[in-house]
Amino acid sequence: MWLRALWTISLCCGLLLAGCGSDSSSAPSDATPGTGFQPPAGFVAINFTIDDTADQTYDTADGLAWKGSFSFDPASRILSVDASWGGPFPMLYDDGPWDDGGHEPAGAIAGDHVWGVTVWVSAAASQNFEYGAISGSVDGSDGTWIWTGANGTFAVTSGDSTPIDAAGLVIVAAWQTAQDVAAQGFMFDVGGNAAGDAVLVWRQDETAGSSIWARHYAVATDTWGNPVTLKAQGLDVDAPQVAVNAAGDAAAVWVQFEAGGMAVWASTYDAAVTTWSAAQRLGPAPSPVAARPQVAINNAGEAIAVWEETDGTRYNLWVATFASGVWRAAESVNEGIGDAVQGQVVLDGTGKAIVVWIQDPVNTSMTYRIHAATYDFTSGWTSPEMIDPFPVAAAVWDYASFEPVSGMDDGGNAVVAWMLQDFSQGQRNNIWTIRYDAATGVWGNAVEIDGTDDTSSLHQLAVGPTGNAVVAWHQFDEALQQNRVAANGLDATSGQWRGAELLEADPAVKPSVGIDGAGNAVALWYQRNGTAFELWSSNRQGTAGSWEQAQRVSASIVLLAGDRIGTDPQVVVFGPDRALAVWYSSGIWSSSFR
Repeated sequence: MWLRALWTISLCCGLLLAGCGSDSSSAPSDATPGTGFQPPAGFVAINFTIDDTADQTYDTADGLAWKGSFSFDPASRILSVDASWGGPFPMLYDDGPWDDGGHEPAGAIAGDHVWGVTVWVSAAASQNFEYGAISGSVDGSDGTWIWTGANGTFAVTSGDSTPIDAAGLVIVAAWQTAQDVAAQGFMFDVGGNAAGDAVLVWRQDETAGSSIWARHYAVATDTWGNPVTLKAQGLDVDAPQVAVNAAGDAAAVWVQFEAGGMAVWASTYDAAVTTWSAAQRLGPAPSPVAARPQVAINNAGEAIAVWEETDGTRYNLWVATFASGVWRAAESVNEGIGDAVQGQVVLDGTGKAIVVWIQDPVNTSMTYRIHAATYDFTSGWTSPEMIDPFPVAAAVWDYASFEPVSGMDDGGNAVVAWMLQDFSQGQRNNIWTIRYDAATGVWGNAVEIDGTDDTSSLHQLAVGPTGNAVVAWHQFDEALQQNRVAANGLDATSGQWRGAELLEADPAVKPSVGIDGAGNAVALWYQRNGTAFELWSSNRQGTAGSWEQAQRVSASIVLLAGDRIGTDPQVVVFGPDRALAVWYSSGIWSSSFR
């Protein structure tokens, strides 16, 4: 059963809920009054509501009702004292006001996820009532108690004629009970879309080697589909990644060990037929080392995969594109003499992509810089360019850029964030960003966004469809000698970063962040509680909202020994008060925020 935070507040309405979810406007046909319903004379109206606008999980079938020290006649809609709480009880509806053919208080709006009822109580004498709320009621029967805190009360005084509002409930979004998604899984990745689809891919070690699996999640029901094997157990696999488009199509990539070395493999998912394609190798042949695959997919079903592999002399960045159901031949996109690694890719709906990576231009000093190239499915690649703000001086060990992450909005505008090491400051790390303007095809000025003299790292970036962005990272507090999690947000309208903010004062590491089209954001991180780790989160409502007080998602996280890639927490934000957290703890777990 989902855990749900229910807070008592003053609201207009007066009885039990009859529903939870998507079809919130319909009511049982045998209980729907005509527009000619007339309140009984000498009676006062009592209103009760439950506000489910944040949660939006109740529908008519859930049988919400107003339970209390009364009994209810649905034909006359009269409520009478019954100290035994024997019922029947009034059901709750989302079908509009009682004076316009529905059951809710006057002025109510059908289908708005505020469930309510108006009933009538005799005003001939003073009476006191006590109540709560239940779910699972059938035509006013008893059900499961969902009220929290002390029972509600209302009183009718002899001669009352003004409608009385009984205090109702607001259902506040909260993290639900954790689900065990893949008991043997680790090294995972998850992607999702605004429609509420998510796809999880993971590595699983088995008796005959390791395998790659996938599983689909539906936010409407908070359920996971059956696991599907993308690569059967056998030769070892590593580093699975996945991307999902608005239709629910997906592309997954991973590294596979095979005779002659390592190669990147891929499988695509067609949401229209709910089928994964057979896995295929993307490169021409295995390499001594192939690593860090990334993938992006757009709403046209086009996809791009990027990875690094060595030719025995240096590392090159390789890319394969997918269109019309076919993966095209892979090609190397970097130029120059230095290693090109840590590639990232983003892709918009018109078939324009940006690939970024780090490369040592002089191949001697380990002074990596951020490079980029753009791709169009029609015209092909542009020449690579260095977009790093710091030029390179041969044999001078001054700065180095590492771990670029990128995101793109629906208009093709992109944001890149990375960690810059300043060797003149004792190898202090700071978080920098740069923006790409799709209209002009020009990269803007890079800016430092962590706002601290402490060292920052393990940054994550999320860019929403309208261009709002959030970067989260952990920074080492020299004074406290501990890591803390911080974030900064970009307002797409003003083009300004709002300033770095600490999300948690306690020791915390490995943040993840997600954002939706309205700028609502969720950050996750691991937080130490004595000798154990816990998973915590904070939410932000809109681009101008403040980060809310942190709340725990899961306790007693059991991590793998060492700093294993693919075990950091991840989050997908579907919309306001809708998110999915996925993490590793002796297996892969998830929790929904709803």
